[in-house]
Amino acid sequence: MNKKILPFVLILFFGLTAFAFAQSPAVIVEYYENTSGEMYARTPDGAEYSVDQFGFGEQLPVGTTLITLDGDYAELRMDPNGTIIRVGENTNFRVDGLQGRGEAQKNTFSVAVGKFKAVVAKQDGALYSFRGSTAVMGVRGTSFIWSIIPGVEELAYVADGIVDYTNAAGQTIALGAGQAANALAANFA
Repeated sequence: MNKKILPFVLILFFGLTAFAFAQSPAVIVEYYENTSGEMYARTPDGAEYSVDQFGFGEQLPVGTTLITLDGDYAELRMDPNGTIIRVGENTNFRVDGLQGRGEAQKNTFSVAVGKFKAVVAKQDGALYSFRGSTAVMGVRGTSFIWSIIPGVEELAYVADGIVDYTNAAGQTIALGAGQAANALAANFA
């Protein structure tokens, strides 16, 4: 009897272990176009890697900044929830934290310059924060575009859902589908 139970227990143990690791939050490089030939990622320790060294299906570690140049773009997928982030050309996009990994209470990203489009998966309890030079967006299950030109504009456009958009003065407005706002405008509305 023990000889029959042991294989079952081992299969169950390794199956559950594999499932637990598969569910660990990650940002995956789903697709990219390295038109400039110089697109790269900078890891938290300062090392720089050509995006071709990462390749499709690889993870961007927390603290990594993806740098796209003229004509480049990348499509990132959050695993396991399926959120898609398309990073446009001439953008510095950093993965700051992933909800459920370490002490992170939400998925956090920052953009120093450039633009991206996100289609955020609607999932109970999933929280997102996107930070620009001066503004912050709190996002749950929505689709939006954010364009950042430091000192000039931080323009958010919501295609679907609602985004809480906060400027440097601490003012927060709720942007709904079809609405846009510039956090650096004289009239933040």
